[in-house]
Amino acid sequence: MNAKLRGLICDKISAEQEEISEELWEKYKDAIEEWQPRLTGSYYIHGLIDISVVAMEIRWLAREGKKLLQASQHTDQEAKL
Repeated sequence: MNAKLRGLICDKISAEQEEISEELWEKYKDAIEEWQPRLTGSYYIHGLIDISVVAMEIRWLAREGKKLLQASQHTDQEAKL
């Protein structure tokens, strides 16, 4: 996604729409739900929180990148008209 955005913004190269798979996030959720009950204590909770925060930031960045890609393509289409 980053390469596509860089190409659109810096090099003015058109790019295809990016699909964001929700399946990845479902697998992540399932893994956390399986792992969490087996481990207790604040040490593991802190690790779980850290992993969750990073995963949510990655998910947010991927969605925002997709929005930028869509907006750029829309702007390109309007310029051609």
